Amino acid sequence: QRSFANSSYAITQTLLFISPNIIFLVCVLATPVLLRDSQHKFESFIYTTPLDKFVYLVSRYLGLLLASLLVMCVMLLAMMLTSLFLDPKQAGNFNPFYYLSSFAIFIVPNVLLCVSIIFSTSIFTKNTLAMYVAAIVVYVLYIIGSVLGNSPILANSSPLTAGNYG
Repeated sequence: QRSFANSSYAITQTLLFISPNIIFLVCVLATPVLLRDSQHKFESFIYTTPLDKFVYLVSRYLGLLLASLLVMCVMLLAMMLTSLFLDPKQAGNFNPFYYLSSFAIFIVPNVLLCVSIIFSTSIFTKNTLAMYVAAIVVYVLYIIGSVLGNSPILANSSPLTAGNYG
């Protein structure tokens, strides 16, 4: 039994292969947004205005989160459009629910986690290097967890069926 390119398994496998790299996307998006004020010594002006610090930080967090999700949505749309150009015998039936469910289950929580880690690191340290070191640490921990957890992403796996098991 073979797996089609538009199957839920293949879509999830592709998204899981992309997901560890989200942390670097978030770093690239966060550097100019989160560290601009501290690098240009503009924080003292912002905090002296009537703008509440909590509102200021939440708006920065939500902006980074929405920008990261937007980039990932464009990636998902590109995956959907690419599948339309595949041979129908290889692709199988197109079902947008497979794409959206895998995106909601795997990508959205991963983006939330990555944005939270990078945001908190940048707010507490106000240092670009510390932000990238945190990203590398998260990436390395993901790879170590995948290896120790026998992740199918790193093992070149195939779906378990009666024909290929054992």
